[in-house]
Amino acid sequence: MIGVAEPAQDGQDGAAGTGLLSGRVIVLTGAAAGLGRGYVEPLVRQGATLVLNDIDEAGLAEAEAEARRLGAPVASVAGSVTDWDVANSLVGTAVKQFGRLDALVNNAGWHYVSPSHEDTPERIRQMMDINVVGSMFPGVAALRYFVESGRPGNILNVTSGALSGLPYVAAYAASKGAVASFTYAWAAEYRDRGIRVNALAPTAYTQQVKNTETMRSSVVHWGPEKIAPLTIFLLSDLSRHVTGQVVRMWGDDLHLYAHPHAVGPFLSNTEWTPARIAAAFRSDIDPQLQVYARDMTEYVPFTGGPAAGAAG
Repeated sequence: MIGVAEPAQDGQDGAAGTGLLSGRVIVLTGAAAGLGRGYVEPLVRQGATLVLNDIDEAGLAEAEAEARRLGAPVASVAGSVTDWDVANSLVGTAVKQFGRLDALVNNAGWHYVSPSHEDTPERIRQMMDINVVGSMFPGVAALRYFVESGRPGNILNVTSGALSGLPYVAAYAASKGAVASFTYAWAAEYRDRGIRVNALAPTAYTQQVKNTETMRSSVVHWGPEKIAPLTIFLLSDLSRHVTGQVVRMWGDDLHLYAHPHAVGPFLSNTEWTPARIAAAFRSDIDPQLQVYARDMTEYVPFTGGPAAGAAG
């Protein structure tokens, strides 16, 4: 059940130990660019100790150097989150260098746009590997640590509004729908252990939006700085009552996504036949047929163009 947090002041000057994340050891994947890189400074300024990860070693080194310049304790682990050993090394590095792990931000991801009939098996498999396996591996490693240590923990997965049915990114939508599903599952499974699991559905002008613009214009113009306050909130004690939620930030707008659920009326018949099912649809079920495509008013209509892809 969602409650309302008591009023609180935003912490500042985290490097001095007074931030909302002061003393927290946080693993951040996909830290070399995009939203991940944009979170580095805000997290540090709220007092976080960081373990950064990315496949881009040069970008990762720059992100680590930025955190050090700001006065944060920081370490980095280069490599793919689709590698089980790398995923476990993220947790191991946090514990070895900083004594514990408090939170994981599963930010690493991949994105491309393509008409679905032009997609390829290689790209579809890569999408699922990076976005689904690449979030589950670090998540499982973190969950194992929290359970075995008896410590409370916080996992923040990253899904997308595309999960509700955005055309031309079907594989991406499927992968992010999976992220939302295991967010709900983990939250339910571990709530009695003091482990919170939520998912962020962010939108900001990053390489992913640039990919989208190869096929359609986008009204997105704001950067990661719009999303950072929500990320900090979900990692801090201000959200200690929140778990099992998908939270979306779109520009100035903040809202939740509804969980999948069965829709009534619930009809019973011991001998269903196609004709009886058809009658049930006409009389009771047709009025409940669900909207199956995301509202596209926030986008200029599709104009066509080449497919594109990028690591997130």
